[in-house]
Amino acid sequence: MATKPATTTPADATPERLSDALLAQFQPVIDGVPWADSGGFESIAARMLNATDWVDLNLTGKLPAARDLDGRRLRVTAIAKAESDLDTQIPVYLIVTAYDITTGESVMFQTSAGQPFLALAMLHHLGKLPAVVRIDLTDTLKSGFRAVNLTVEAVNV
Repeated sequence: MATKPATTTPADATPERLSDALLAQFQPVIDGVPWADSGGFESIAARMLNATDWVDLNLTGKLPAARDLDGRRLRVTAIAKAESDLDTQIPVYLIVTAYDITTGESVMFQTSAGQPFLALAMLHHLGKLPAVVRIDLTDTLKSGFRAVNLTVEAVNV
């Protein structure tokens, strides 16, 4: 029998709702994150304009998600927020500017995933950026879902 591959966002998944009290506590943290200038497209355009071969032109119209960076260690230098088109309690997602610790590659990604979103927003709120983080997908759960975890390894680096 064929098994369905694990996903990070099952189609029938319903985000866990936060209490009004917790949302009220988190609102100042979200409010403190600056708005992105271009919703991430500026980064995509810059990468295309700096292409050195035709392969570099094969970029999608959106930034990679945190789940696409499984296993990578990154030095996060900045975050910004952009308006989300998803109908969620927190109507923004984060655009993250970072560098891969191993390769030195410049990385820009987006996330609205709960734990990475909260951890990154709190790093900004606490004045702890730049920070070194590691992104990992969890083992597959019974639901077929693989959550995204962000581990903070060092701050103010």
